[in-house]
Amino acid sequence: MEIIRNLSERVYCQTCKRKTNHGIGYQHEERDSPIDDIRWQEKYYIVKCLGCDTICFVKEYGDETMVEPDEWGEWNHVTHITVYPEEPITQTKRNQKEHEVFNFDQAPEFINILYKQVVFSFNNNSYLLSTVGLRMLIEGICNDLGIKDGYILNEQGEKILDDKGNQKKGANLKGRINGLVEKELIVQTQANILHQIRELGNASAHSLESPSRKIVASALSIIENIIYNIYDLKKFQLK
Repeated sequence: MEIIRNLSERVYCQTCKRKTNHGIGYQHEERDSPIDDIRWQEKYYIVKCLGCDTICFVKEYGDETMVEPDEWGEWNHVTHITVYPEEPITQTKRNQKEHEVFNFDQAPEFINILYKQVVFSFNNNSYLLSTVGLRMLIEGICNDLGIKDGYILNEQGEKILDDKGNQKKGANLKGRINGLVEKELIVQTQANILHQIRELGNASAHSLESPSRKIVASALSIIENIIYNIYDLKKFQLK
């Protein structure tokens, strides 16, 4: 098989029994259509291990909502690569360090229950379910606090006004997250992160593509911090 170019990252080879470099021999690409809610791209490859020449199949998926923090805390777009046959689950992977479960004393019971279910899914490597659960947590917080809508921002991050100069409101989760800022429950920086988690949850439900453990772990830690700040931190406020 003639090699067009090399695959961008190492993938598992069933013959070498480890991740190796692979060359791409054939590529097919699918893209979003005008009726889709988000921009996405899916690529299919027939590849060959550059060590032993074993042939396998690789799928690479990416969309505009798939982001991952770098070492400076900036969120960058990433893609998810799946190889077939897949890498066997090893004992090391089974024994990954579990995420600690916190109990938020002042948060409603249903928030604690949903949060614990998200952590349970994460610790069982069910990252797709974890991500959808994180989105549900954001919506649950808005419901509990009575946040029904909020301002809408354009692509430049500016509030959108109607013909009379009044701020346009959105009753969807996007608007309600901004409503948390209006009520001074979170700051805009935190809202921006919640929007990224919301979009990540939408993408997981839409494409059924599981995000990486690192992405979900970062999102989970951020949600924990926001739940603590909204509910538990108030018990330390001076009377």
